[in-house]
Amino acid sequence: QPPAAPLDALPPSAGPGKVAFLFLARAGLPLDFLWDAFFRNGEEGRFSVYVHSAPGFVLDRTTTGSPYFYGRQLARAVKVAWGEPTMVQAEKMLFAAALEDPANQRFVLLSDSCVPLYNFSYTYTYLMGSPKSIVDSFTDKTEKRYNPNMSPVIRKDKWRKGSQWVMLIRKHAEVVVGDKHVFQVFRKHCKMVVTNALLGQKLVNARRLGFVFRRKQILVRFSFPHSLHTH
Repeated sequence: QPPAAPLDALPPSAGPGKVAFLFLARAGLPLDFLWDAFFRNGEEGRFSVYVHSAPGFVLDRTTTGSPYFYGRQLARAVKVAWGEPTMVQAEKMLFAAALEDPANQRFVLLSDSCVPLYNFSYTYTYLMGSPKSIVDSFTDKTEKRYNPNMSPVIRKDKWRKGSQWVMLIRKHAEVVVGDKHVFQVFRKHCKMVVTNALLGQKLVNARRLGFVFRRKQILVRFSFPHSLHTH
């Protein structure tokens, strides 16, 4: 059984803490029917949904079969290109939008090809019970794409590889959104793909926040032909 949510995970006088599901999508959500079943078994007031999609794309009855996604696209969006800084910019916009709700205490970044592996109750209890962010971050000794010009903001001994799909606790999401230095270094010195694959981990590691560990994510990920994202 997943651990119970710690008392300090819940915002004061705001009722139960919420898990914010942040979808980075190309346009629509092809697996919305699976997420519809997932959210339908959830409890109102324990989750929120945010979607960054192509600029001008609207989620309504004509573009999604799930009412949980109606109108959940961000008011502002950028045109995202795989491996470019715009992908990180879109991710930061998702975190920023979710942080506006003080009840959001866990922030799960997802692609449009992610699906839930467990039901809502288990997922919610597991995430709220974790006092730490969940990221995939590891040292790759074969990695040769570190640019020395990124030092001292990003030192070579802090260089990590990992997946961009993460779960962050609130204070780490605030650091990601508030970063003004690491992102600019990546924008200037990183080649295509590196920005996409590594920036999320750098924002956490470069600030020496701690609280971050490697663990299997509770969401299974699938790759589709011509997908914007790699898994």
